[in-house]
Amino acid sequence: MLAHKAEIEANKIIHGCLKKKFNINYINLPNLVFTYPEISTVGLSEEELNYLNISNFKNSHYFLNNSKSLIYSDGKGFLKILYCSSNKRILGACIFNSIASELIYSITTIIYYKGTLSDLLNIISPHPTISEIFKEFILYK
Repeated sequence: MLAHKAEIEANKIIHGCLKKKFNINYINLPNLVFTYPEISTVGLSEEELNYLNISNFKNSHYFLNNSKSLIYSDGKGFLKILYCSSNKRILGACIFNSIASELIYSITTIIYYKGTLSDLLNIISPHPTISEIFKEFILYK
């Protein structure tokens, strides 16, 4: 389930032995559950944001509205994004879909670079693809 976590920690050890700086950002570590549909999360959860007293919003968008999901007859699941209410910076996400493990990389990258909802909207996705769910999330929230 977390082979990627073990790999990044091994890289940290190797870099440490070579006396090179290597940091791991565990908040930016995707978590995957390989069920059907898959579940992927990254960033902070609602509970963590509330505990840290960070004013946040959450919105969800369902894959049933996504063109490619309809083509594959796989409209199961949703995308939930948590973001800061003041600056719209994306703080966390949850994806529940048959290819959630493939989609989480996009939102992980946005969180890593401290991206906002506008940044997410400015990324061009080919059409029709399931990755358009991120654009749809912004446009139809």
